[in-house]
Amino acid sequence: MVDPYSGKIVAEGSFSSLQSPFFRWLYAAHYSLLIDKPGRLITAIAAIALILNLITGVIIYRKKIFAVLVFKEKLNRKSSRTLYSSLHRIIGVWTLLLNFILFFTGFWMNKSLFLPSEWELISKKEQNYRTRANIDQVIKHAREIPNFNPIAVKIAADKKTDIIVSGEFSDTQNPLYFGKGSDVYYDSDNGTWIKTIRIEEKSFSDRFYWIMKQLHRGDYDSFWIKILYVIAGFSPAILSITGFILWKRKGRKEISKKHK
Repeated sequence: MVDPYSGKIVAEGSFSSLQSPFFRWLYAAHYSLLIDKPGRLITAIAAIALILNLITGVIIYRKKIFAVLVFKEKLNRKSSRTLYSSLHRIIGVWTLLLNFILFFTGFWMNKSLFLPSEWELISKKEQNYRTRANIDQVIKHAREIPNFNPIAVKIAADKKTDIIVSGEFSDTQNPLYFGKGSDVYYDSDNGTWIKTIRIEEKSFSDRFYWIMKQLHRGDYDSFWIKILYVIAGFSPAILSITGFILWKRKGRKEISKKHK
């Protein structure tokens, strides 16, 4: 690993010794399969497939949805097949809304990969850009803005663009806007404050994208909401397993009928 400005070697070794933290690796694998744009396209297509899966599931089990919601549908332990079938229905119904939100928001955040412009080759050679502003002073100023809590900083790397300090205003009322949705802009040459744009002041498309991102991650300051997301996160795996078992057993029954 080489400093792009001075050419000084700052770290060296085998790939295994330079690996990023596990959860950073897992996060990258989640949305891009570690292959950048092709991986993001695959995840977007997978999200569409999962949405269609939910829709067809609603159509198939539409008569059972109300029974599940009022706790009339119980686990049927008469046989392994009835157990898997009832488990599939109950989990599917109770996680239907949250799974739809997760799948739709996952697609929405990667929808740009379906546009030809995303796949155009960049012919212009990238240049390094050294930000002259004092980042410590920029962050200090951001912390002094009333009701503002800075969370992240975006710094220009290949061309002169404003430094953006993203964060949250404590007086933001809409819970869907919570998180680092507001931005404070600074000049990258001298660190001068330029403007502050609260999430409430952004365009509808920007606000909608932020809502999709927050809903997908469940990034809200509530322990119980995070627990809910963790539980719901297991449901697609359980539904896949129970669905596969039911499909497999149905296939075996059809084969046995043909032989008879």
